[in-house]
Amino acid sequence: MINGHMKYLIFLTALSLTLVTTSYGHGGGQTIEQSVGDYIIEVDYNSLSPEIRAQTSIRFDVGISNKDETETPGFTDVWVTIAPNNSFDTVFAGDINKLEFGGTGFTFTFPKAGDYKLTARFQKNGKSFHEEASFPLTVVEEEVGDSPDNRYGSVVEIVIGVIIGLAIGFFLKKIPTFK
Repeated sequence: MINGHMKYLIFLTALSLTLVTTSYGHGGGQTIEQSVGDYIIEVDYNSLSPEIRAQTSIRFDVGISNKDETETPGFTDVWVTIAPNNSFDTVFAGDINKLEFGGTGFTFTFPKAGDYKLTARFQKNGKSFHEEASFPLTVVEEEVGDSPDNRYGSVVEIVIGVIIGLAIGFFLKKIPTFK
């Protein structure tokens, strides 16, 4: 038999597992890397498909490591630019500070489809200390169903969460308790 406290513990455990799964469900993504001198420079972006879509926010994280991946070179910031290929325009330029925890990155929305170049230069206290790397990016048109106004993903997640919560509550109510 299960007492009232045990029911509460089971409910909280199930809820926690559901929330952790949902919150980390957007992990993963794509990685592109380039070998430069003694280093490997990589750019991660949070797209489950290799395509980057115009008018959709995307998180980029940039990193650097030695080729043998035994240590990460010390840097304080990364100068990042994004520019369309065959153009002198720049759609993004910024100095991204390295965080103590988590990735060194930024969120960006490409204004339109096309071919772009992302350039990352790792710096220490504002001065370049490693070679920079450039990465080609192809941005495709936003699909009609992809616009933020047409997405129902979070609504579906809420409905699934409510159904799971009701099922757990029903299950816990049917378990006999003792005092």
